[in-house]
Amino acid sequence: MSSSKTFFVSVAGGFIIATLLHVVAFSINNRTISGTLLWQDTLFFYVTGPGPLLFVDKQGTPHYEGTPIIPLILAFGYVVSLPVYSFVTFLFLKIFALATRGMGNSRSKTTTMR
Repeated sequence: MSSSKTFFVSVAGGFIIATLLHVVAFSINNRTISGTLLWQDTLFFYVTGPGPLLFVDKQGTPHYEGTPIIPLILAFGYVVSLPVYSFVTFLFLKIFALATRGMGNSRSKTTTMR
């Protein structure tokens, strides 16, 4: 596979993986799994904090005010995930190419020995 084709397939793969992870994370109703799938967003949420404290209810649960930075974190996290998953796709393609090239060489050796 040529290097430009590998690059474009890697970027497309990163886009597909990031989009699927975001869709799955927003469609399920489990905060732990969503936080794991959107690890980059969770990391940025921990860095910025939850926002100003509004009140603490009778059960002791704090309630925070949302800030305009939270929607920006979601967009920024998506953009950050694209090169990460593109790199993962690139490594997968390279390993797959090396494995198939190795199989091709072993097949040709066995056919020439007959």
